[in-house]
This record gives sequence, structure tokens and C-alpha cells, in this order.
Amino acid sequence: MHLKRILIYTGPGTEKTNILHRSLTHVLDTINPHHKFHVDLIEEASSISPALKRGDTELFILPGGRDLPYVEHIKTDVIRNIKDYIHTGGSYLGICAGAYFSCQECIFDKNGPLEVVGPREMALFSAGGVGPVYPGFKYNSAKGSIMAPLEFHSKSNNLASCFAYFNGGGAFQANIEDTDPNYEIISSYKDLKNKAAIVYGSKGLGKVLLSFVHPEMSYKFLDKENYTELQWNDMVAKDDGQFQLWKWIINKLVSFD
Repeated sequence: MHLKRILIYTGPGTEKTNILHRSLTHVLDTINPHHKFHVDLIEEASSISPALKRGDTELFILPGGRDLPYVEHIKTDVIRNIKDYIHTGGSYLGICAGAYFSCQECIFDKNGPLEVVGPREMALFSAGGVGPVYPGFKYNSAKGSIMAPLEFHSKSNNLASCFAYFNGGGAFQANIEDTDPNYEIISSYKDLKNKAAIVYGSKGLGKVLLSFVHPEMSYKFLDKENYTELQWNDMVAKDDGQFQLWKWIINKLVSFD
């Protein structure tokens, strides 16, 4: 049986990639216990290009964490190879910091103590990512995390409104239809007017999904002591809907045929 690969970048800037790995493995096994995917971890930015050039990679994931180390380590030649991989039929998932890094501009905590503002060379989506959209974010802490309410726009996704784990994420700037016709809004924050949380689009023959929420962050893989009782109970109560979103995203980006 020929295995197809899913790559997760775990280099400088990434956080909680062990949780992403476990959650991804769980959702793959749930969708199809006999799936043909092997999940590989890429620890160095210099290893991304040769891994993508092997030709057996179905999905590349740039996870949450910090955007500035991505800027420092994922340089022009690697970005070019990621874009080539997508244009020739690969799938790409950018989560939270991975979404900020993948926009045309990162606008994080502008005029605040954590400000990070600047253009981004990846620019898979031709508008900025602006955040955090909810207050309370602190690095290396879950104190500001919430289960954010989402509503869905795509007529083809068959998803009901749900909640998803949020910790420092943003929203996609500008009117998406005017900015980049190759993209559609999948989901917006239900309690924030006109703020898109998840977008999906095509680049060449490939697929790109950018998410400012963390559908992979199930309570099943988290440490209870890092959360208040209220936060924990909220995650437990809303996990089923979030898992349906996570399954939909993986099904959208990879083929189980």
C-alpha cells in the first residue's frame, strides 16, 4: 500500500504541535480507519522544500504559534517552493499564526504592547490578517482562550453553526470577493460583524484553507490544569460541533480515495 504524506511544520515559532499531531491522527482514523496517510513532522525550515519535492505530499500544515519566527526562518526560497507545491496540486492549511503568516500582511495588536505589523512574503491571500479579535490574549497561556461562536457561509459545506477554540486569532481584512475572487468565506465569528474566521480557495491546481480558530484543539488532547473550570466545561460541551468542523476541513483538503 502506497502511503501519502501529510507534513506538519514543527520548527521555530510553532506551539502545541504534539496536540495537532494527535488530533490529526484521530480525525484521519475517524474518517477512514484504513486511510493511506502518514503524518511527518518537519523540524527545520530547510527541510520543507525537499520534503515537498518528493511528490507524495497531500497536505502541508503551518500550525499556530508565533508569526515572527516564521518570518525569520521560512525564507524566500522555501516560500517559493511551498507556492510551487500548491500550484501543482498540493493542499495547504494555515492555522492561527500560520494564517497570519499566509496573508498579504500581518496586523497583530496594532498600537498595543504585543504589536507585530508588516507585509508577509507568503501572501497566499491578498489581504491582511488582523487580530486578536477577542481580548485577553497572552503568550504561553490559555487564560485568554475561548470557544468562539462561528457561523458558516458556504452553501456546499453542510455545517451547522458551532464553536471553535480561539486564542489570539484574527480576521481576514477587506471584502473577500473584491480582494481575491479565488477565495470564499467558510465561516465568520457569529458575534462580530463581518469578521471572517476561515477562508478557503484555490491557487493553480492546489487548495488553500486559512483558519484563525483552532479546530484541532479538542479538550481530549489538552491538560485540564491549564484551564479554569468554566473554560474546560465549555470546551467539553462544544467539542462535538468543533470536531465536525475539523473533519470537514480535512475532508476538504485531502482525498481518501
